[in-house]
Amino acid sequence: MKRTRIFQVWIFLSLFFFTLSSFGQAVSGTLLGTVQDTTGANVANAKVTATNTATSTVYESVTNDAGNYTVPNLPPGTYSVAAWYEGETRASRSVMIPPQGGPVDLDFDLP
Repeated sequence: MKRTRIFQVWIFLSLFFFTLSSFGQAVSGTLLGTVQDTTGANVANAKVTATNTATSTVYESVTNDAGNYTVPNLPPGTYSVAAWYEGETRASRSVMIPPQGGPVDLDFDLP
C-alpha cells in the first residue's frame, strides 16, 4: 500500500513538472546579417525592418559600427526584410523563419 502511494505521488509530480516545463518552450528565430554599400564597405547605422507578411507586425533594428544587425525573437513565418541608409536606395528581400526557429543569415548590398 505504501509503495503504491509513493508511486502515485511520483507519477503526479513527474507529470506536474513536465507540464510546467512545456509552457516555457516558445519557438522563435533570429535574423542576422551585414549591410554593405556598393564599394563593399560595411554600413553603420543602417535601418533594417522585418515585416511579418501574415500579420503585418514590424520588427526593427539598426546596424552597429561594423554594419551588423540582429532582429531577435521573430515568430516563425515569412518576412519582407528591408535595409536602407540615408542617401542610399532601399534593398529588400523575402525570408522565411522556419517552424523550428533558429538563426537565419541575411546580408544586404545597398545599390
